[in-house]
Amino acid sequence: MTRHDEHRPAVAGHAWSFYNTMSDDTLCLTDSKGHQFKPHEGQARIVSMTDPLTDLVLALELGDQLVGHVTRASRIPDSRDIGSVLLPDLERIASLEPSHVLVHPTRTPQAIQGQLMEKGLQVVAMAPATVQDNFGLFCFFGELFGVKDNADTLSRRFEAGLARVKMAMHTMPVKRVLYIDNHTPFRTIAKDSYVASLFEIIHILPVQASDGGIVLTDIPDSMLISIDKVLFNGAPGLFRPADIAQFAKSHNIDMDRLHRLDVDPAQQIGVRAIEMLETLPDIRKALDHTA
Repeated sequence: MTRHDEHRPAVAGHAWSFYNTMSDDTLCLTDSKGHQFKPHEGQARIVSMTDPLTDLVLALELGDQLVGHVTRASRIPDSRDIGSVLLPDLERIASLEPSHVLVHPTRTPQAIQGQLMEKGLQVVAMAPATVQDNFGLFCFFGELFGVKDNADTLSRRFEAGLARVKMAMHTMPVKRVLYIDNHTPFRTIAKDSYVASLFEIIHILPVQASDGGIVLTDIPDSMLISIDKVLFNGAPGLFRPADIAQFAKSHNIDMDRLHRLDVDPAQQIGVRAIEMLETLPDIRKALDHTA
């Protein structure tokens, strides 16, 4: 089969670029790694290897088709657990006979993705590269699992939330920040990353963001003087209050110029992105505040 001209139906005013037609004019869908899938017929058996995609499956009212998911800290602790993100029970996953295994293309270890495919399982790797790509993410799942109306509802909620934030921010000046995504060592984000596109909505410009993100072996005083705030990834286990206090002491910077996010913004995709849009104005207010 060969790929023909791309078919781009509108979704809440936006185009979805992963639609294609096969040689027999059958609709197919292309995931983030370029693998193609046809819309599933009948009841699916879904295993999700990442919490944000689990949340999206539930938001699309596909909970009865979710047969397995990685262990979650909250929301739906149940017998469907198949281990952690980094140490999933591959034999249990295979025994569930899933029709689709959902993975994050970069956060699910490549070795695990390969082992799943070696077991003959259909691995679907999905993650938006930018905030706007959430429209496509909703549409992809809506078409793949036959819940287009539910997907369109999420798309419209997302579009409305995005419009509200952009309207609220349209007169706001740009804030220059140093965003520290990880520690030991400190690392920034790529300038074309999902997180950078999320910050752009509220007029935040991360400095020292390169094509692939860089390790900060040293943070010179000149850099700290030239920025408005230092932001820290809020993922559990990354930056505790004591870590941020130590950063302030080590770099002789006032605590009011340091701000820890409540979440890991890279994980705020799908339905979580809708929730994130509600909190973005508060993040901006925190950056505008000075003690």
